[in-house]
Amino acid sequence: GNEALIQPGVDGKILMEAMAGVPVVCLHNTGGAAEMLGASVLKRRQPNHPDHANFKYAYDLPEHVPDDQFLILNPAKDSVEKV
Repeated sequence: GNEALIQPGVDGKILMEAMAGVPVVCLHNTGGAAEMLGASVLKRRQPNHPDHANFKYAYDLPEHVPDDQFLILNPAKDSVEKV
């Protein structure tokens, strides 16, 4: 996805939705903005996790955006079934 969607500002639609309480689902390991956002949320939730060394992104979730609105799914490992 477009990196502008996860940057603060007028185009940062994903951040604005998360601050408004809308749940956001990120597909981790899919590249682009979703990958950057997912990695930043995981870094905030588990700052000392050893996998963070594998993330090569210079993006941090802005402090004023709550991370509890994000669900990070890894398409290679996670499955979601509709009931």
